[in-house]
Amino acid sequence: FGVRFTVQFNLFAGSIVGLGGPAQLEQLDTIQRKGQLGCFLLTEKQAGVLSGLIVETTADWNPDAQEFILHTPSDKAAKNWISQGYTAELGVVIANLRVGGVSHGPHPFLMRLREDEGGKLLPGIHIEDMGTKTVANDLDNARIWFHQVRLPKYSLLNRFADIQDDRYIQLGDEPMRIEVIGQRLLTGRQAIAEAALVCALVLHKKTEAYAHTKICNGLAGETTLASMPQLRNTFKESYEALDKMAQFAAGVE
Repeated sequence: FGVRFTVQFNLFAGSIVGLGGPAQLEQLDTIQRKGQLGCFLLTEKQAGVLSGLIVETTADWNPDAQEFILHTPSDKAAKNWISQGYTAELGVVIANLRVGGVSHGPHPFLMRLREDEGGKLLPGIHIEDMGTKTVANDLDNARIWFHQVRLPKYSLLNRFADIQDDRYIQLGDEPMRIEVIGQRLLTGRQAIAEAALVCALVLHKKTEAYAHTKICNGLAGETTLASMPQLRNTFKESYEALDKMAQFAAGVE
């Protein structure tokens, strides 16, 4: 559940909040009301640990049709390990935006993956399940290809850039770049780290509570496990370490 929550509200919806224009932000209310699932399509098959730095999926601006053509040029450019991608109805896909043959680098696009009625994949979209994993098989992961998929002009998340009069326009002082797109990845890892700290703290408190009820034999007779000097010292060191990690996480946030 934790991974699905961060995918839905941080990677997917969070990208719309951080990268979308006013009209696109308004769509979030409809998405929430309909309960539509979303995914974040960044990582490509060949990228490996360089996820985001290698983006070969293309989005070419078609001035005649006033739309983008989204395409996976080769198998190595297929979107890979996309959490919730096998079941999602919507997605924020990262593709290399090209206008008039000029590449402007990775840009985010909000797109529909499936029909509203029946959930059938839209034309040109092919999705495969990544198969059984060693853990977390309650979460679907997908590999996704696009073949000449047509996207309307408003699909480009346009807080930082847009197409005007068939030309690429930067909006404001902040250029669109992978560091801007990747902010959701940083906040996601922050959320995971803080969740891990909460789990560790709960585990410690439960362990300490049990230790206060566990009777054992000491040098002076029966006592509780929590009163043993060795365990008291262990709890003290552990809580101090957790406090330091919590302070570090708060500083990063």
